[in-house]
This record gives sequence, C-alpha cells and structure tokens, in this order.
Amino acid sequence: PTTDLSTLADWGTDHLESILAVDSQSDAASPEIPSTAGQRALSTQLQRFFEGLGYGATCDEFANLIVHLPSRLPAGTAAPSVALMCHLDTSEGTRPIARLLRANAWDGGQITYPEGPHLQVTADAYAGVRPFVGEDVLHGPGDAPVGLDDKLGISELMTLARLLAAEPALPHGELWLVFRPDEEIG
Repeated sequence: PTTDLSTLADWGTDHLESILAVDSQSDAASPEIPSTAGQRALSTQLQRFFEGLGYGATCDEFANLIVHLPSRLPAGTAAPSVALMCHLDTSEGTRPIARLLRANAWDGGQITYPEGPHLQVTADAYAGVRPFVGEDVLHGPGDAPVGLDDKLGISELMTLARLLAAEPALPHGELWLVFRPDEEIG
C-alpha cells in the first residue's frame, strides 16, 4: 500500500470511535435476534459505511450484515475467497463513549483515567504491556469497559475496506466481511 501508517492509524481510530459511540450490548433476557436495538443500529451504520465506499452490502432481518469486496486479481489468477467475521454485540456492563483518551508516547508510568482514579495501570504492574512503552495508548475514561470486543475487529475491517477503496491498484482475492449479532450471549 502507498497509504502511510499514520493515516491508517488515524482511520482506524476514527472508525473505532464511530462504533464505540453505539451502545451495542447484547441482552441475554431478550427473545429477539438481535437481542438489542443497538446491534441493529450498528449493523445499519456499518452497511452505510461500506456502501459509501462502493461495496455491495446486504443486511437481513436479524441484523446479519454481509459485505462483498470483489477480487482484483488479474484474469486467470485463482485464489480462494476469504470471509472475515466479527460480532456486533458487546458484553453486559460495557458502555458507549464518544472519544477515546490518549496517553501520547506512553512512558510506562501511571495512565490517568479521569473516571477511575483507583485504576493502577503501569508497565511495572502489567508486564504484558511493556512492549507498548513509547507508543500512543488509547483508553476509555475508566468507569466501565468500553466494548472493544469485537469493535476492534470491526474497526480493522473498516480500515481494510477503506484502504482497498482508496487504492484500487492493490490486488486481492474475493473478500467477504461478515458482521453478526449476539455472539456474547450465544
């Protein structure tokens, strides 16, 4: 790709924030599919996004969304079709947020959570995050989980589709992007 990593990171963050703003918790007590209106709203938002990029997108009565990205391989080149799937719902207790907070060039010290000052996230306390010292770290306000599962995956597929729309010379086989409701409740 010719699109630089900084642009891709900005696109990914923008996409993530646009979908984190939608409350798409599932509801295990609901007999409906999807179990919440927020999942249907997210599916509709995603359908508009992908159609805006020029891709075919269909959504059924259960909010299952399927997006088709046709192959761009030279005639006579064979490649398998690939389907990538994410779920629309987040687990109980998550909440929507309009913007992520950012710890720029994180030094590994205490990350400040304005709504959760009791949270003690440092590279010393969580050795698994040490590889991210020096990177920008995105996070929520600290009062509730923000529903990154599976909205990170959704934002990555949005960014992939946007990149492929922006760079029509990039070859790829046939892709299917699938978004389905209620994974969190089975």
